[in-house]
Amino acid sequence: DDRDDYVEKRQNEEASNATISRELSYLNRMLELGRQTTPRKVTNPFKFKRLTEDNPRQGFITQEQLRKFTKACNISKNSSRDQRHYAALAILGYPLGWRSRELRDLKIRQVEAETKSIRLYRSQSKNKTGRLMKLPAECWEIVLRYMQGKSPDDYLITRSNGLPIRSMKDGWREIASRAGLPGMIFHDLRRTAARNMLRTGVSASVVMEILGWKSFAMLQRYDIVSEADLAVAADKLDAARGNGHNLGHIKLFEGL
Repeated sequence: DDRDDYVEKRQNEEASNATISRELSYLNRMLELGRQTTPRKVTNPFKFKRLTEDNPRQGFITQEQLRKFTKACNISKNSSRDQRHYAALAILGYPLGWRSRELRDLKIRQVEAETKSIRLYRSQSKNKTGRLMKLPAECWEIVLRYMQGKSPDDYLITRSNGLPIRSMKDGWREIASRAGLPGMIFHDLRRTAARNMLRTGVSASVVMEILGWKSFAMLQRYDIVSEADLAVAADKLDAARGNGHNLGHIKLFEGL
């Protein structure tokens, strides 16, 4: 009853279902920690169901949109600031799907030049699981460029003055708007990476390893079906029928 009263109160305050669900998740976690204490502060298990989210983000980024964004990083009408570090983060995030904070916190010592890889420490990962990723050629070129003149304890991707990137929300929004991509957020890169890996045949377990997911449900949330995916499915069905496979199709218009 208290939970329902809280949900009604937050909805009256015009909080979105997504926001309320996150708050209920925090409460679930607090109650679970209470059950794990000795003696227990919470006796019975509680599990509050998430609300239906009417507006979950499903954006993903095409290569052309990525090109527009990175190009816009070199042009700023309202500021003389160098914004090329945003382009570097976008180029790394597009194939890797790592979180913004995970990329911004990388240091030179985490680069393994022998294998052209970067290692994410457990302490830097949201789920406290370390990861190692071999970089595509374009990403490795970015890494080499930003490694020049830095010591092992320096941050890898930095601003032009060598300082770490503490916050990027406002700058990212400005560039996205300038590139004609309003509403584009960094997390769209993570969603895109997951979709692209699955589409090219990378196994679900490997995708989960690269992006740092422990739950298969998270993978399902990011496996977005687009119009292009549907077209590919239709082409495969046509090809199968052309090769003589019986797909159980009914010839609806035969004899009309």
